[in-house]
Amino acid sequence: MQGIKGVIDYTAMENYVAQLSRSSLFGSTVFAFTLRKSEAYNDALAAEDFRFLIRDVAQVIADTLSNQHFLMSHAGNGTYLCITRSGYHPDMAQLNERVNISLNNVQIMTVDGTELYPRVSAGAAIRLVWKSGEQISSALATALTTATDAAAEYERLKTDFFQIGKSA
Repeated sequence: MQGIKGVIDYTAMENYVAQLSRSSLFGSTVFAFTLRKSEAYNDALAAEDFRFLIRDVAQVIADTLSNQHFLMSHAGNGTYLCITRSGYHPDMAQLNERVNISLNNVQIMTVDGTELYPRVSAGAAIRLVWKSGEQISSALATALTTATDAAAEYERLKTDFFQIGKSA
């Protein structure tokens, strides 16, 4: 994903977060997005098309965050980890909607011209204030997990809407 402003390798992201000073952590927030149906896209698309899809979604997320000081990395399986500084703590529902509207407004196509309609789900935004060491690693993991869980829940509810509100 070279050439996308703010995107770095996932290992570099982990190292960056581990090196942040207490004062830098004070205004930092970590969150993630997961490409819905990522496995289905991976299975259905040629490797090159899937790489382009991952890159195009990253570009849309980066464009949406362009007014913030942020770093982002692809953590694998269509999940993007983001960290912002300068006290920005996003409303994740609103940010998720903005990213999905932007995804709707761009044309993402495979090499053979098939149009794709990707959407993402956002996880929780976690402030890093007063966290250190293992707590920071835990916050990164929680951000990733909440995004993948949100994507899975979205897909589950699309097919299981008669079960909403019922107990097991």
